[in-house]
Amino acid sequence: MTHGFILGNFAPFHRGHAFLIQEACKKCDRLTVLVCSKPSDEIPGWLRYHWVKSTFPELDVRHLIGSSALQLSESLELSESSIVFGLKAERNKNHLP
Repeated sequence: MTHGFILGNFAPFHRGHAFLIQEACKKCDRLTVLVCSKPSDEIPGWLRYHWVKSTFPELDVRHLIGSSALQLSESLELSESSIVFGLKAERNKNHLP
């Protein structure tokens, strides 16, 4: 069983993010989307989590507040059948919802 992970800020959530998630679903048996945030973020993390979860209610979407990449990679318990999909941080006016 292949478990995929997508980590991102989703600030704001846009069509490119949705496309990446849809494509990742095709390559994995299970997909977890991690919405990362800091308390100082311009767009609150809870709102970005809601955008992703309401678009993909069937997925395991989690909101992580203030986690460093190292702490995160240690807590994911990745295996040989894990796939991590990355996001490039950039602003896009075609945001969702």
